[in-house]
Amino acid sequence: MKIVHLTDLHLTADETNPCNQEMDKILARLKSFATANPDETKVIVLTGDIVDKSDDHGAALANVKARYLAPLEMAGYSLVVVPGNHDIGRYDGSWRNCEMVQSYVAPMKTELFENGGQVFPKVEVIDGVAFIVLDSQAEVFVREVGTGTMATNHTAEGELGQAQIEALKTALRRAIAAGQKIVVSLHHEPFNSLPGFHLIDRHLLGWVLGDHAFRGKVSALLFGHTHWFEEHRNDWGIPYCFDGGSSTGKECQPSPVRIIDIHAEPVTTLA
Repeated sequence: MKIVHLTDLHLTADETNPCNQEMDKILARLKSFATANPDETKVIVLTGDIVDKSDDHGAALANVKARYLAPLEMAGYSLVVVPGNHDIGRYDGSWRNCEMVQSYVAPMKTELFENGGQVFPKVEVIDGVAFIVLDSQAEVFVREVGTGTMATNHTAEGELGQAQIEALKTALRRAIAAGQKIVVSLHHEPFNSLPGFHLIDRHLLGWVLGDHAFRGKVSALLFGHTHWFEEHRNDWGIPYCFDGGSSTGKECQPSPVRIIDIHAEPVTTLA
């Protein structure tokens, strides 16, 4: 199995957007890779910020699905999609209005998961590998909408919440009992402590993944958000902990696209 990690594409409905133009190049390279590897199971894990803003009434997501995601599926890729903060409209100029931001969540889930009520963790099993998708905005909205105000350091922080952490434990136990390899993905970088951009309950996530019951059972942890292209080998007992950067180079140089085979070294990059 080849796992391609894409993240922080920041695509729009405007094809002159530099990120869209870079994604056109990535799409061509991915099609070539699929042609060259017809017998491999190919999975793309897309760890959030698929679109740049969600205030265009779904035009950006509709464009992404038609122009990029559908052709990738036709080329033979399975898609594992993770929600990011930009995908639900936090930077659409209306982030001070929590209810307006919250109103983007169900349409986003409908577009990406064909289920406006999708709950997380979401587990997809592909060829014996359990891909566990976390929503790192889940608790932020509960807290912010419940209080009617944004958090004092709102910016781009994330929070999984206790309920999702407990559900993660259940998902891990089931995958282990089934003898499946495990790949966990989320949007927010769980090793970053930068105020306003961090995962608030990252230590809880670390305690779960590093717990003796699960330590060494997770093959890869994939994330994005900061646009830092980094790796944390063997943190929490996980061989591959990868920040994918920004694949399309949003406010930075385009990051290399990692191709991970959890059954064998080495990790390569898309040519």
